[in-house]
Amino acid sequence: MHYNDWELRRFLNAIVPVSKEEEEDWIRSTWEERRKGTSYVFAIEVNRSKLLVGGCALTGVSITNRSASFGIALYNKTYWNKGYGTEATQLMLSYGFNQLNLYRIHLTVFEFNERARHVYEKVGFTQVGLHRQALFRNGRYWDIYIMDFLAKEYRKRYPQQEKL
Repeated sequence: MHYNDWELRRFLNAIVPVSKEEEEDWIRSTWEERRKGTSYVFAIEVNRSKLLVGGCALTGVSITNRSASFGIALYNKTYWNKGYGTEATQLMLSYGFNQLNLYRIHLTVFEFNERARHVYEKVGFTQVGLHRQALFRNGRYWDIYIMDFLAKEYRKRYPQQEKL
């Protein structure tokens, strides 16, 4: 299980390893959340080969506020730094803004996760806040950055993605 690799989990809010059964239970729970319209979880695969390399999601979907939280993880380190995270993030933004009609997509990212911060800034997220010294990892405290992307910013940055 790649998910239990510490190098991956240190970037997530998952410091305790999980069993195969716990992962399967979590996957099943996402089906119910999708039916309710509160969460949309997708696999990240390599070029239609069906090789699972990660997952991404829009969670905590609020129809009233037209907002959701974005999260992503590439479980297979072989595929880090190859553009899969950027592409998946862009696809999820398009899905959120164009299909779900969201107005705001937000996320949090740990201070030391420079690779993720770079991707988020590259696709258009803006840092809007900070949880100071909110995360303890490897013997020290780290900040957690709060970032978001608004639909009007998305439309300006990606005009070719306008709704049909």
